[in-house]
Amino acid sequence: MTAKRPEGRQETVLVVEDDPTLRLGLTKALRSDGYRVVAVSTGPEGLEAALAEPPDLLILDVMLPGMNGYGCWSRSGFVTRTSRSSC
Repeated sequence: MTAKRPEGRQETVLVVEDDPTLRLGLTKALRSDGYRVVAVSTGPEGLEAALAEPPDLLILDVMLPGMNGYGCWSRSGFVTRTSRSSC
């Protein structure tokens, strides 16, 4: 089964996690559920990926090399594109 948006496009999840085991586990689990996954390991890489192709969901570690998760999240544009946040 593929996770798709109403317009038929596959949903994309951006995973920003510096721990390789967690990053791989999240990637495998999400792909097995039908999501397209972009996985990176640093805050700057996460920001670049989010700006290049805004994901449908952002899974973001807080403590990251280069830029913390809060900085990456706030600069990615998700702050203005979401109506509420758990942070």
